[in-house]
Amino acid sequence: MAEQKPVALDPRSLSARLWTYQAARFPVASQGALIVLFALACVCFGALTRAAPGAPPTPTLFVVLVVVFLLFFQLRVADEHRDYDEDLAARPELPVPSGVITLPELDIFFTGALAIQVVLTAALHPPLLALLVLPWLWIFLVRNDFFDRALLKRRPLLSLALHLVFFPLVALYAAAAGQLPETGLLSPALPVFLGLSAAAAMAMEFARKCRAKGDEREGVVTYSGLWGTVRAGMATASAVAAIVVFGALSFVATGVAGWWYLPATLAGFGAFLGAAGYADKPTPARANALLGWVAGATALTYFSVGVLPYLVREFFSAAV
Repeated sequence: MAEQKPVALDPRSLSARLWTYQAARFPVASQGALIVLFALACVCFGALTRAAPGAPPTPTLFVVLVVVFLLFFQLRVADEHRDYDEDLAARPELPVPSGVITLPELDIFFTGALAIQVVLTAALHPPLLALLVLPWLWIFLVRNDFFDRALLKRRPLLSLALHLVFFPLVALYAAAAGQLPETGLLSPALPVFLGLSAAAAMAMEFARKCRAKGDEREGVVTYSGLWGTVRAGMATASAVAAIVVFGALSFVATGVAGWWYLPATLAGFGAFLGAAGYADKPTPARANALLGWVAGATALTYFSVGVLPYLVREFFSAAV
């Protein structure tokens, strides 16, 4: 666990400093919207694929949205701890190493989030606490670099595999919230949805760390720097293809007519071409656009396998 070295603390109020921190490291306007969509898709998919399909109750939606949002915030705080020494050396302008906010201050919010998650989950359905512990445990391991930072540095694929478990664990909690309180059972369709979550996490991680030639920064690990731009771009394209496949399987599990999934397929194809184009010619423009392509395809896929099927069932039942 990182221990923050003394820095000159920003003299502004904690609320002002927290706002600056979120804008730089956890932007609510952009990341928050994606997290909300992810949470909605998970709980709606869970409700649609349970033994007796139906709408997720309003209390369930509220609990899942709050708990999932806080889980991603907690992961961000865990990353601040594990990356602190590297950020201090390579990116001292970031909020924590520059003194905008301290690690102990972030830990206060982290602990408060834990309390909120326990209260809300217990109020909704106490057995869900067992599934909430799983992403908590993973966050703890991330925060401590799985107790072997040197090994993860030598084996970037191992590090990638370990970190990609988080998305499916959160998806499992959120989808189960749409099932367990109503039926007490988990749907056999959940594995393909968890596969989608793993593929989405992989594609976002690859796209986030693909740089143009000449744009690599010393001390900042990227897949384009580790593998070269061709391999990093094709790895991103492969992960996007997995999103389309697992997304289609998840969509089929909802029982809605297949043509509703067509826009998500087209978005995935566009992101695939964007990744292949970057691999062929890694210009700054293509590198900068890659994450947007992948994020857009991921968002539309989640909408198409969770929120859209629910809307179709509710308002276009004659078409299914």
